[in-house]
Amino acid sequence: MKIVILGAGSLAHLVASILSDDHNLSIVGFVDVEKPSVERRILGFPVIGDHSVLPSLLEEGTNGAIVAVGDNNLREQRFYALQNMGFEMVNVIHRTALIASDVLLKSGTIIAEGCILSAGVSVGNNVVFEAGAVISVNVDVGENVYVGPGVCVAGACTLKRNCRIEAGASVAPSVVVGKNAVAAPGAAVLQDLPDLPVAELTQHPS
Repeated sequence: MKIVILGAGSLAHLVASILSDDHNLSIVGFVDVEKPSVERRILGFPVIGDHSVLPSLLEEGTNGAIVAVGDNNLREQRFYALQNMGFEMVNVIHRTALIASDVLLKSGTIIAEGCILSAGVSVGNNVVFEAGAVISVNVDVGENVYVGPGVCVAGACTLKRNCRIEAGASVAPSVVVGKNAVAAPGAAVLQDLPDLPVAELTQHPS
């Protein structure tokens, strides 16, 4: 399957490095917010243009896509825009990730190197697990969640839609991280975090 990567920052670089090892998926290139003023490549693959090129890519046979954008709100918007256009949203999983046989994965999820998803984990659409994230048993991960590098989520937790667990944070057993809530880098989350209103776009464009 031919794949277009939406985004051209550090997360897109990560996705390209993972897909380079997957012989079932072929990267066509990257699409960014704006057309680059000069030729630009990431790991040898071109930044093709802005979002206006997407319909022609689909017509020409590039029917798979992944949104490699760190900001949860932007990633959510672009995921559903691509899906509504007719793209198949693929999962991108590093070969070193350990995923239990009963893990439920929907679509559009990025799982980086060294991640562990344990038995009974359920993952919604469009989730990002950065390198070394550990998700223990029976954790429910909602749609558009971001899990940073080195995060540890203990058993029976719930990570609700669009929440963000920053690098190195730890979430204690059975804790609920509310919708749009943010666990700060290195935080020990020992009690539930409440739902928050939809936030303005945060500074995580890559």
